[in-house]
Amino acid sequence: ADKDFYVCSLSNLVNIYKGLCMPTDLPRFYLDLADLRLESAICLFHQRFSTNTVPRWPLAQPFRYLAHNGEINTITGNRQWARARTYKFQTPLIPDLHDAAPFVNETGSDSSSMDNMLELLLAGGMDIIRAMRLLVPPAWQNNPDMDPELRAFFDFNSMHMEPWDGPAGIVMSDGRFAACNLDRNGLRPARYVITKDKLITCASEVGIWDYQPDEVVEKGRVGPGELMVIDTRSGRILHSAETDDDLKSRHPYKEWMEKNVRRLVPFEDLP
Repeated sequence: ADKDFYVCSLSNLVNIYKGLCMPTDLPRFYLDLADLRLESAICLFHQRFSTNTVPRWPLAQPFRYLAHNGEINTITGNRQWARARTYKFQTPLIPDLHDAAPFVNETGSDSSSMDNMLELLLAGGMDIIRAMRLLVPPAWQNNPDMDPELRAFFDFNSMHMEPWDGPAGIVMSDGRFAACNLDRNGLRPARYVITKDKLITCASEVGIWDYQPDEVVEKGRVGPGELMVIDTRSGRILHSAETDDDLKSRHPYKEWMEKNVRRLVPFEDLP
């Protein structure tokens, strides 16, 4: 493959602009961005000064679906498991899927590898919210207060995919949903503001948009393991409790786990 060639997007819903330049220079580099006729309900923006990888066009963010602030500290294992499962990934939507292997790059940034895996899951028919709850779950194992149905959902997920653990703050969009996800460590800031004119900003810092204090109707933060979603089709703002209620009820996960899983008894608990 040509390492200097990268397809940003073939989507009919999303335009992606990359640049190895200062953010203030983007409208001069891409004249579209200075044209008032270009309008969108969603804008996902990423500004980064590379510290652990050499800057290259393919590594400039956002990627095809996400932009990421932080590191994926489990990246070596995530990449190896993705390679090991190559022939486990199957979907009737793409009969010749394996011709595109390897699905996750092992030479680019950790962020680009996560985007590869997200792209694969979406290509297989998952929606972006379901896919991110699989990749970046909350800390569910030792939470005694978690709803049993929700616990079964995350337990089911854990048998199919290891967590892509950070510290990581992730924003993503597929053209319909715009979302922010914080990994379970919660070591990256993600703060949101909602104004009276229904403008919603979510970023690593407060004050990225020029709004006045009296225009703010709600502000807060995305907590560890939490997800905030804006559905542009329904006009709804969804937080983790709402998205998780939907996800856990899509299939009888608890019934599946009780029927099909056999767990080994710890040695010290044997009679």
